[in-house]
Amino acid sequence: MIGIAGIRNNRLFVVDTANERVIVYNTTTITNGMNAANVLGQTNFTTVTVSGATQASVVGTATTNGTYSAFYDPGSSRLFVTDGNNNRVMIFDCSAFGPTPGYD
Repeated sequence: MIGIAGIRNNRLFVVDTANERVIVYNTTTITNGMNAANVLGQTNFTTVTVSGATQASVVGTATTNGTYSAFYDPGSSRLFVTDGNNNRVMIFDCSAFGPTPGYD
């Protein structure tokens, strides 16, 4: 893990570079060893798909490649995540987490 975007609105965003994702914890009920509440940048908690890893692969809207940092904007409830190897910034709408968070 490389960094923390911050604790805002009872959410802790942790950049997990090794697994190309950002994991989200609910800080209102956080305990030692607790599982994350949500995952961003991957389709689920157990699969790691690297977007655009080879010339033949397609850059996807739900996966990242080069997740190094994140910034949370509490005014818009959006999380900005670097996707360095795909030369883009992913924007996640964090206003209402469900099974599949919104991608802008």
